[in-house]
Amino acid sequence: MSSSPINVVVAGGTGDLGKLISKTLLSPVCRPNQINRVVVLSRDDSSPVAQELKTLGAEIHTGPVKADTLKGIDVVINAWGFTVPGDIKNALVKAAVDAGVKVYFPSEFGV
Repeated sequence: MSSSPINVVVAGGTGDLGKLISKTLLSPVCRPNQINRVVVLSRDDSSPVAQELKTLGAEIHTGPVKADTLKGIDVVINAWGFTVPGDIKNALVKAAVDAGVKVYFPSEFGV
């Protein structure tokens, strides 16, 4: 039984850990059979890392995260570090719930 490729958001996808996660999701190992879209949440879409991820096929999103941002997303991976304020992390969780995201990996899992 085969499943459809999924859409993934990586919050903090241009940071130290997030960059590694994003590159893995964008690699031929995952795409196009397992991963359809990779959306990276970043503070700066003009950074060298953001530009590199964009050339690999990532969509770069800057600005506040709303439910519309996560519409059609299956998995959110929060790779934000501990310096990101709790209210911003909470807004991501709320947007994920409101958008119907199926799986959410919180940043507390090793970031």
